[in-house]
Amino acid sequence: MTAIAPVSNLPLPVEPGGEVRYELTVRNTGTVVDAFTVQPLGEAAPWIVVEPPELPLFPGAEGTVLLRFRPPRAASTPAGEVPWAVRISSRENPHETWVEEGLLHIAPFTEVTAEIAPQTSRSRGRGAGKHQLALDNRGNTPTEVRMIGGDDDGNVSVEISPRTVVLQPGTAQIARVKVRAKKRFWRGPAKTHPFRLVVDRGDGAPQTIPATLMQETVIPAWLVKLVVALILIAALLVALWATVLKKTIADAARAAATDEAVKVAKKEADAAAKQAVAEAEQAKAGGAKPSPPASTPSAKASPKPTPKPTTPPEPKPIDPLGFPVSFRVGVKANDQDVDRVLSDDRIVSITDMFFQIPEGDAGRLEVFKDGQLIYSTRLNNWRDLDQHANAPYEFKPEDKVRVKVTCENKAAAGGTAKPCSPAVTLVGYARKPAE
Repeated sequence: MTAIAPVSNLPLPVEPGGEVRYELTVRNTGTVVDAFTVQPLGEAAPWIVVEPPELPLFPGAEGTVLLRFRPPRAASTPAGEVPWAVRISSRENPHETWVEEGLLHIAPFTEVTAEIAPQTSRSRGRGAGKHQLALDNRGNTPTEVRMIGGDDDGNVSVEISPRTVVLQPGTAQIARVKVRAKKRFWRGPAKTHPFRLVVDRGDGAPQTIPATLMQETVIPAWLVKLVVALILIAALLVALWATVLKKTIADAARAAATDEAVKVAKKEADAAAKQAVAEAEQAKAGGAKPSPPASTPSAKASPKPTPKPTTPPEPKPIDPLGFPVSFRVGVKANDQDVDRVLSDDRIVSITDMFFQIPEGDAGRLEVFKDGQLIYSTRLNNWRDLDQHANAPYEFKPEDKVRVKVTCENKAAAGGTAKPCSPAVTLVGYARKPAE
C-alpha cells in the first residue's frame, strides 16, 4: 500500500510562459521494494513535467516527485483557475492506482498587434486614400482596443471605422482607414503627407503605426499632355491645309476650269465653220463673192499637268502598352518559390500588384526582382490587397520575378495543416528595347 501526502487546496499561481513547482510526497507502505510512476491527466496534462518519471522506494521509505507546471504564453491558454490531476501507479501492483488533484491559477495577459496595409496610399485633390488596419489579439483575455489618427501639421484628416473594437482571445479584426488632405492643389509634383495611427490596447503602452498619403494634383499630368497633343495635332492639320491640301484643291479647280474653256472654244469654232459654209453656198447661188470666213478662235493650249503632292510617310506602329501578367501560387510546403520570366524580347514595366487570399491563410508573402525584395506582407492581415508602385518596376528580357510564400497554417486536432493558396497578379506594360 502507498501513502500520498495531501495536495493543498490553494490554487498554484502561474504566469503564461512561466513555471510553478509542486512537490508530491510518496510513501511505500508495502513489504517489498516497489517503483512508482506519476502520469499527468486532464486539460493541464501537456503543461506538466514529472521529475523523476519513476520513483523507486524501499518498504517504509518515502520520496518526493517534482511537478513542473509550464502553461504556454498563447491565446489558447485560458485565464483563471484550471484543474490539474496526476495518477500514481505501482509497478508491483499495477491494478492499484491513486489520483491526486489540484488547481492552477493562470494569470491573464494582453498581447495585441496591429499592422497597416498598404503603407502608402494615393489620392487626387481632396479624395481619400484607403488603408486597412489589421488587429490581432494573441493574449488570453478579451481586450478593448481604441484607435485614433492624425499628423503633426494638421494637413490631413483621418477617419477610422470602427474606432473601438473588443477582441476575443485568438481573434483578429480589420478596421477601415480613410485619409484626406485638407487642401487641394492644381499643378505640380505629388505631395507626401506622413501621418500616424495610435492603437491603445489598455496596457498603458499604446502602439504607434506610421503611414503616408501621396496626394496628386487635381489636374492629372496625363490630361495636360493630352491637351498639348491635341493642340499639336490641330496645328499640324492647319499647316497641312495651308501647305498641301489648299494648293491641291486650287490646282484641281484650275484644271477643271481649263477643260471647260477648251470645250466652249471648240463649240464656238464648230458653229463658225457651219455659218461660213452656209454663207458660201448662198453667195454662190446669188453670184456674190463669199465673205471670208470668220476667224475661228484658237483653242487655248492645255495647261501642264500639276504634280501630285507628296504624301508624308506613314508613322511606324507603336508597340501596345497593355501587357497583363497573371499567375497563381499554390503552396504545399513552407518556403515555396515561383520564378517566372515576364518576357523574352521586351522590357516589361510593372505598375500594379494585386493579391488575393480566398482561404484566409496565415504566413508571409514576398515578391523579388532578380533576388531583390520589392514587397513583403503577412497573409493573415487581409483577403484582397492592391499595391500601386510609385515608380514602375522594370524587368529586362530574361529577367525573373520571384514570389516566395511562407505558410503558417495550423493543423486542426488530429489532422494536417492545409496548404496556402494565395493568388498574385502583376499588371503593367511592355515595350521593345531601343535598337
